Amino acid sequence: MNGGAVLKLFFSRRALSTRCLPRIPAVSVRPELDFDYLLDKNRLAEIRVNIERRKQVGDIDEVHRLWDTLYPFVLGRQDHVDEMQLQDIWNAFYAEALKIPNRSHPDVPVGPKCNAKTVFVHGEKRMMNFKVRKAEELAIKFRLLRSDVAQCCSDKAYFLLSQLAIIERTLVRIVVNRLLKKGFQLITVPDIIGSEIAMKCGLMNRSEKNIAYTLKKYPDYCLSGTAEMGISSFLQGQMFRLEELPRRYVAQSRCFRPEAASGNLTSGLYRVHEFTKVEMFGVTADETGNESDIMLEELVEFQKDFFTSLNLHFRVMDMPSQELGAPAYRKFDIEAWMPGRKSYGEVRGTNMNAFRCFSCVNASSM
Repeated sequence: MNGGAVLKLFFSRRALSTRCLPRIPAVSVRPELDFDYLLDKNRLAEIRVNIERRKQVGDIDEVHRLWDTLYPFVLGRQDHVDEMQLQDIWNAFYAEALKIPNRSHPDVPVGPKCNAKTVFVHGEKRMMNFKVRKAEELAIKFRLLRSDVAQCCSDKAYFLLSQLAIIERTLVRIVVNRLLKKGFQLITVPDIIGSEIAMKCGLMNRSEKNIAYTLKKYPDYCLSGTAEMGISSFLQGQMFRLEELPRRYVAQSRCFRPEAASGNLTSGLYRVHEFTKVEMFGVTADETGNESDIMLEELVEFQKDFFTSLNLHFRVMDMPSQELGAPAYRKFDIEAWMPGRKSYGEVRGTNMNAFRCFSCVNASSM
């Protein structure tokens, strides 16, 4: 019996197995990891290579070492258990397993961002015979934007006014209406979520920099970084009949990101702490192994059509392994040409995250 099967058996009999690992939190509190995959010794070499190709975060050998320590206790072969020590080993085992990145799609380019593969280009850079200003400069000049509000709303805060606010609302409405016509279900999501939800979506602090806004008086809660988190929480534990899949959801929400970058290319209204985003979220079966790829292509095609309708010059990038977040299986970015910045900038991203028993595809736009 492999490690994953042993753990499933243990948790299925948990009510009768309180002698073993008595204070393990309920299974639903933590993400359900694919231990069949992680604890398969025949996959060790494959997992090591994947870790090396990603951001080299995670130590699969340490996961197996800790599992070898836990294994006899899970099977009930040890009568004398130091519960505190055993709890510490379990927590260390789970924490190490959680660091292991998802598998990578076989077509994902290997390496850093410079290895991204351009798979589609629309339009071309326009030649200007005058000095091009940044959009923020023009908006401020015409009193459509206030960004000098750090004293009341923190750095990188802003107010959109009059026509600029109308443009934002109109673009959101156009996207949502088009998706509703394509059979997407509209869903509203909370701005405040449990911190464990963010962890389940792969949002983990791996440095001294915060990657989520935690509520000071309620540290178990944080501001949502994306509607994906709320939708994932809504779907958690739900079961669907095969004929009910795929399912498509769309949500409009405010997104909160403390890790806003600095520098010339990220100044102004780019990489801000708070913004409005439309999220597309798909849930597919995993019967043939191709369902998520089909959904991913559908979401990318929708966004290509949308940005084409805006007559933007943009490119679609198949992002390389080091640009994939821990839960991502594959990721496409759309980068639009920004004349005032003289550079391309990401305007949306589409991820495919494979979970146990089903696959999840999400994309953000606007």
